[in-house]
This record gives sequence, structure tokens and C-alpha cells, in this order.
Amino acid sequence: MTNPYRDLQMTVLVKISPDEEFNAWSFLIPFMPELWAYIVVTAIVVGVVITIVDKLSPYGHYGRKAMMHDGAEEAMDKNEDGQIDEWEIRDWEIEKSYMSLSNAIFWSISSLLQQGGEVHPKSWSGRVAAIVWWFGIVILVSTYTANLAAFLTVKTTANDIKTVDDLYKSSLQYAYIVDTHVEDYFKNATKSPYKEMGQKMTTWGNQFHSVYEAIQYMNGTTSFALIVDEPIAEYWSKLECSFKMIQEGFGNIGYGFGLPQGSSYVGELTLKILDLRERGYIDELDNKWLSSGSKCDTSKKDVDSSAEIDIKSMWGVFLICYCGFGVSFVVLIIEWIVSTAAAVDPSDPEKPANFIAALKRRWGRLVQDIKENWFPISCGKPNLDPRLQQAAQRRPSTAVVAQTNNVHH
Repeated sequence: MTNPYRDLQMTVLVKISPDEEFNAWSFLIPFMPELWAYIVVTAIVVGVVITIVDKLSPYGHYGRKAMMHDGAEEAMDKNEDGQIDEWEIRDWEIEKSYMSLSNAIFWSISSLLQQGGEVHPKSWSGRVAAIVWWFGIVILVSTYTANLAAFLTVKTTANDIKTVDDLYKSSLQYAYIVDTHVEDYFKNATKSPYKEMGQKMTTWGNQFHSVYEAIQYMNGTTSFALIVDEPIAEYWSKLECSFKMIQEGFGNIGYGFGLPQGSSYVGELTLKILDLRERGYIDELDNKWLSSGSKCDTSKKDVDSSAEIDIKSMWGVFLICYCGFGVSFVVLIIEWIVSTAAAVDPSDPEKPANFIAALKRRWGRLVQDIKENWFPISCGKPNLDPRLQQAAQRRPSTAVVAQTNNVHH
């Protein structure tokens, strides 16, 4: 062998996306944009469904009070002093608005963010919608958390590798080219961590017979490391912008020319190599072929989205949620039937004598309430509730508050 014309070490070539470390929106990467859109839209739909069933259900915060006829004054008279006070009317109206559209949407988003709400749906129809939404949230949050953790683990592992010891402690898999001195180095290593790394690579069984084969494999995966000589790693790190070479090498070696034993050219080549190194010619070759001429664009690229989850992987969750919303309306119909049947009392002249009469009576109250209180601009002229009119006769200030609240609702 001649004297080495280039001194070098072995090093690690790591697959990494250049801009992952600097993306301020990395926390959104676990889900595709359309999946985020589905989540936001569904949260709003949940709020709409909750407020509708709360208004329609005779057992909801709003519906129970809006459709109440018998016992309304007793229910409003919280201090049981025989009269309806101003604060009792105010509390009555506040309780009716517990699941208004804005409050219901806020409740839905709070549940999505796992913060909960102070007030939950009261009717069974509203509870069904809430349960399926909570179920969907469990799946969505668990999937997001797991995928975000996996993404950040890979990202941190790739970006933080500075030495061979960092690679050994990381979760990345790595390999060498078979039938090379790098393979011999790890198979014959007796020191840590090289011995343990050699055992790991043997266990993983990643077999590459050429550098090009290994590069093709690395281009097809999200994170991987290849242990090669420094010139090879430097060349590919300049050619492939998704690769980086760690600066700290290991295992001092050198490139020289092998000649037949006893060849007379060994001395001549060694002298010529020494002359070229002294004149800096070898360094010029390094600069020409390795240190300069990078094809990589220095501007940031989009972050690798291979780990993102799209709507195709999560459509089942939304299917369950929307089917659950449909079930909540079925439960709402059952609530109407049960409540209407419970209102029938043929022995009481003030109560409906049969189911049909009770249903018409309840439907009429609902239609009137929709016209007067459901929209910012009512379809009909709002009327002060008769039970509030009685309170107004006893306490004028009460009527003003009640009338104001009724208009806002």
C-alpha cells in the first residue's frame, strides 16, 4: 500500500427534512388540512344540534321552561314566598339560555379541547348527541397525541444527532454497506458503543450492497442513517438536500493505492502523493468535487407530510358522530311522545283529554315560541308570558326585566 493520499474518518449520513426544525406550525402536521376542517365544522354542527334539541325537547333547559304550562309559577318561585321576584325571572331566563347557539358551540369546542363545560345538555336527546361527540373526541385526541408524539420523536432524533453516541441513543435505525471496511470495523469492535451498534445492525438485517442502493432506500423512508466514509457522506449531503452529514467522525483511516507485493511503483507513487499533498492539489480536488457545487436550494421546503393523517383514515369517527346526531333526534321524538302522553288527564278540564289534543297543544306552544323567541328578529309580536304578567301586576319593575329578556330570546 502507498501512503494515504487522503486522511479521513467514518461518519453518519442522516435522512432529515431541512426545515422541520424551523416550522412554527409543526403542531398541525399530524392531521391533514381537510381533517382539521372536518373537525371544526363538526364542532359547530354539534353546537347547532345541541341547541336545537334543547329547544325542542320538553326536558331540555329551554324546552322544559318554554313548554311548561301547569306549575310554571311554582317552578319560578324559588324562595317559595308566593310571588315571582325580579331575580327569579332573571334566573329563569338565564337557565333557558344555558344551551343557546353561542353557548352550545362554546360547550362543543370546550369539550373538543378537553376543558368541559359548567352546564351540560339536560334532555336525553341532547345527552345522546353529547355522548357520541365525546366518543369522537376521545378517538381524535388520542390519534392526534400519538401521531404528534411520533412526529416530534422522529424530528428531534434526526435533528439532534451530532455524534455516533447520539445515533446509538436515538430510535433511528442505521446500517452500513456490506463487504466494506465499515462492516469489518463494527463486527470486530470491542469498545462501546460500536460493539452494541454492530449487534443492533446485525439484528435489524438491513443489507445494502452499494451506496446507491442505500440512498434509494433512504429516499423512500422518513428517517434512517447510513454509516459510510466521510467523502461519501459529504458527496451525498451536497447532492441530496434531505440528507445531512454529522461533523464528528470516528475511526481514523486513509485512502491509498494497493499494488502487488514487492512492486517497484510503491515508492514512486508514495513520493508523488506526498508532493501533491504538499502542493495542496488534493485539497483542491476536495473543494472541487465535495466542498463546493452543492445542488441544494438553500430556501426552506415544505415539511414532509408523510406522517399526516387524512380524512380517509378517520371517516369512521365522523360517521359515528353524525349517526349519533340522527339518533338524538329519534330520542327527541320519543321524548315528545312520553311528555305528551304524560300531559293527558281526562279528569282535569284544564288538561288535554287525549293524546292528539295534548300533541296539538304542545305543537301550538312550540310554533308560537319559535315565532317570538327563536330568532333575533321575531316572526310575530312577542307576548309577555301570562305567568309573568301576573308578576308584573304585583311588581312593575319585574315586568320590564321579563319583557326585555323575552325580546332577547
